[in-house]
Amino acid sequence: KIYLYWLWATWCGPCIRQQPHLKKLEEHYKGKNIEFVSISLDEKKDYLSWKKMVKDKGLPGIQLISEDGWGSLASSYGINGIPTFVLISPNGNILSWDSYNPSDSEIYDILDYLLKW
Repeated sequence: KIYLYWLWATWCGPCIRQQPHLKKLEEHYKGKNIEFVSISLDEKKDYLSWKKMVKDKGLPGIQLISEDGWGSLASSYGINGIPTFVLISPNGNILSWDSYNPSDSEIYDILDYLLKW
């Protein structure tokens, strides 16, 4: 499987602007060998806001919340800003660390190429 991890938060304007593009990308590759995993960096106190946004906006894919904001997850991976998209190849290698957004048309070419791999 190809994995596309998206790190975001409900309070992040650029993240919210990427949501429609991510939904379109996920719909385009529905049923393909790609797993979309969204991880919110909202804090535990914002759990209900996160849950409401996921439901109200119909965000697809696997939806997770770190609950410690910029805590251990973000610091472990050196995340300095969001949204951050991480593309992982079928053999587990990180191919792209925040190089492409769902709004970038070349992500379709890259995913199509990887699906043939």
